[in-house]
Amino acid sequence: MTVFAIGGGAGVGKTTAARALAARLGAGWLQLDTVWLALLEGAEPGSARRDALDVRSAVRGAVRAGPVDPDALLARQIAAGGLVEEVLPTVLAFEAAAHRHLVIDGSWLTPAGVARLAADLPVRAAYLHEADPVAVRRAMDTRRAGAHPRPWHDAMAHLAWTYGQWVAEQAQAAGQPVLPARPFATALDRLGVALGCAAD
Repeated sequence: MTVFAIGGGAGVGKTTAARALAARLGAGWLQLDTVWLALLEGAEPGSARRDALDVRSAVRGAVRAGPVDPDALLARQIAAGGLVEEVLPTVLAFEAAAHRHLVIDGSWLTPAGVARLAADLPVRAAYLHEADPVAVRRAMDTRRAGAHPRPWHDAMAHLAWTYGQWVAEQAQAAGQPVLPARPFATALDRLGVALGCAAD
């Protein structure tokens, strides 16, 4: 099974592109948010593991306690991603029985995690990157359409942007392709080229 991984921060169009790429390839599709949510819900309430996975609660708590330490929240996001990555070999081994190709997407995937997966599986990875924090905030607000603004929304958007910058830097250092998230209309074709599966 070949794994096509699309990473990057929140709000950059990973899921939209991954869904379309899976359809183009006739591949399976796995959102890593599903893996994260299963780990979160399966963790004992009040446990250190649940606390480590629950980045959203960490952001809310930081905003309530004030002042927010962006570096501390970034470290929490990276650590939570590490917990998701720990179980991916088992998850992907299960998926391999059903799919010749699998597209995965999520902000939980780091370039170091991709390198570890590539030791056992053919993995091709690319990362979508948004340099503008306002664009990230706008994308996240769109997801919450109709929801009442909360005090922690600014902090969540800032974390998404900060994490996106960190992931892009790590990917570039590892020699993994980083693509501008915009224009969204061409993201699928650009990812196809970067991942070596461009449309004919």
